[in-house]
Amino acid sequence: MSTEEVAKALNELAKLIAESTPDIVQTAALTAKALIVDRLQEEGLDANEVQLAPYNPEYKKFKQKNYGYIENFTNLTLTGNMLKRLEIISEGATSKGYEVVIGEKLQEDKDKVNYNSQHYGDILRTSKAEEERLQKGIDEYYKKLITQAGL
Repeated sequence: MSTEEVAKALNELAKLIAESTPDIVQTAALTAKALIVDRLQEEGLDANEVQLAPYNPEYKKFKQKNYGYIENFTNLTLTGNMLKRLEIISEGATSKGYEVVIGEKLQEDKDKVNYNSQHYGDILRTSKAEEERLQKGIDEYYKKLITQAGL
């Protein structure tokens, strides 16, 4: 490949990256949300992959009486609507690149996230395994762009 061809391919790659980055970051953010919700509700694990502290006995009785079930672990299902309503609350270019923020729009949900985070740690933080999975997906997408640009 000549110097001119390399320069042309690099320019094409820069264009592809600029065009694709918002979609890539948005996809990664929405995937992170899905991974976090799944971890919390299906496994009852915090971002350190440690079991969430058990519900107190009074709360367990309340759930059994009012909802007819008790889980074997804390899974935040009663705040499940809060987790379902998480969405993109902001996105755009920053000095560090492109940023997408997933969060709560409703005050009720903000209150639930704050309450649960005080009891269980930052419930919306990704785990190390989730971050690695997300990074792998991002890397694969950028490798496709490199190939598409002819490099």
